[in-house]
Amino acid sequence: MQAFGECNKMGHYVLICVAVALVFLISVGKLASAAEQPTHPANESEFVGYWRIILIDNDLHKSAIKNEQTGYSDPCQFFINLPDGSWLNISPTIVRGEKATKINCPSGKNEIDKLIPVSLSVSQHFKWSKLNNQNGLFYISDPATKNGLLWKADYVAEDLPAVEKFGFDLKKGDMIMQLARRLGPAEIAPVWPMILRPVQQ
Repeated sequence: MQAFGECNKMGHYVLICVAVALVFLISVGKLASAAEQPTHPANESEFVGYWRIILIDNDLHKSAIKNEQTGYSDPCQFFINLPDGSWLNISPTIVRGEKATKINCPSGKNEIDKLIPVSLSVSQHFKWSKLNNQNGLFYISDPATKNGLLWKADYVAEDLPAVEKFGFDLKKGDMIMQLARRLGPAEIAPVWPMILRPVQQ
């Protein structure tokens, strides 16, 4: 299935179907290129973990898809990619309310773990898998329907000044995560980016 081929529930969210001309995210793509360091396509061990979503301003990533259209625009939102292939989309705002979350967004894995049982009670349980290639492509899908989204993930191997491209610097261990769309059997285009920052213990 192609990204944005239809609306897909990812956790609590419904991604909006957007009919857009493909936007090649040059400012992100150059940095995320497999041929350039200090980033490289993420492997399975680098993909696994607890991640906080950090949004890139719409004016900087210049995608036709705006942050607010994706379902990932909560200022306190997390992905959990578990070693067994489980994928969770955790938003404390939904569980605890906007006011409480603004006061105290979870900063550690133990705090996030406490939200998982409640989150699972109101969301589907998705799976992630790495495509059989070396390009850092991952597919996050609903095992029951096989519907899902394709992502290009690039691991940041060292601290990287990137204010002009992203509005903030990248840190070692961050992941550049780009929603992607298939153009053909061997052609992938990024359509919307975000940054994932690892959650510490």
